[in-house]
Amino acid sequence: MNMFDIAQIIASSIEEESAQIKEPIEVNFNVMNELKELEKINGEKVLAKKEFYKQMGSLLVKNNLKDEWVNYIDREINSKLSFGDIWYNGMKVEAVLKCMESLSKGYSIEDTYAIINVQAGTEETFNGGRITGFLNYLVAKDVAKFHEKGLEFLGYRDEYIKENINKGRC
Repeated sequence: MNMFDIAQIIASSIEEESAQIKEPIEVNFNVMNELKELEKINGEKVLAKKEFYKQMGSLLVKNNLKDEWVNYIDREINSKLSFGDIWYNGMKVEAVLKCMESLSKGYSIEDTYAIINVQAGTEETFNGGRITGFLNYLVAKDVAKFHEKGLEFLGYRDEYIKENINKGRC
């Protein structure tokens, strides 16, 4: 066997590996295209709910923060953002509203936290998506800012996370 034969074997081997790699890459592009379409559909749905979010939030936030709530919605649900960002922000806003509504109706802090408790495997969805650990934090932070019982809610969340970290659950 000479160098030319060895080079042909190597080239053939590389071609076979490339052929095997192309299929998963094409599948991933299809998945990415489907995700982009899903982001667009859900982003458009969130944009259509913008005024509802403003009105609903105005009923639930601290009286002195009503104007700030409207500015918050204008910033978070903004058509200049990508559809993916709008969808993500819409999940957050909807979760904030659900938590504030629960607290306003007199549900306990613990029951309200269950809405966004990813560590306990919440089944709640918000605008077609599920809460992540980081989104859980952002929701709790925004509830703390805008709702009368928000600081208590955030404190409960922080203690819950600390306890579960110490138990190896987070």
